[in-house]
Amino acid sequence: MNLFINDIQVKIIRPEKNLDKREFNTIIDANKEPITLAKLLHRTWIKHVRQADVDKLLDVLDTTIPHELISLTLSVDDYTGVKKFLKKKFRVIKAAGGLVKKSDKYLMIYRMKKWDLPKGKLYLGEKN
Repeated sequence: MNLFINDIQVKIIRPEKNLDKREFNTIIDANKEPITLAKLLHRTWIKHVRQADVDKLLDVLDTTIPHELISLTLSVDDYTGVKKFLKKKFRVIKAAGGLVKKSDKYLMIYRMKKWDLPKGKLYLGEKN
């Protein structure tokens, strides 16, 4: 499962997934040490993350943008429970986007201080 919070990629993975330690600058074991904002550097992998840890991390990422953090990978022991927790915490909005190309030009929109692809939301009562 991939999320983006304030432009920081957050990957939530099952604990059995094998990762290459060389891809990360920081590796934290949540069972052995506390997760602090100071430890969230560059590409961080946190192992044995619990639902309470995910909730705390979401609050930290939402309110305080760790400028040194590029991506965050969370190995969660209860993947199904964390997934259910996240679905309750966020509202899913169905939307679709597309790449519009004319000759060698692409259509882009500037929205919320970022360049993006044009897209639209599915409104209540509208069919897919």
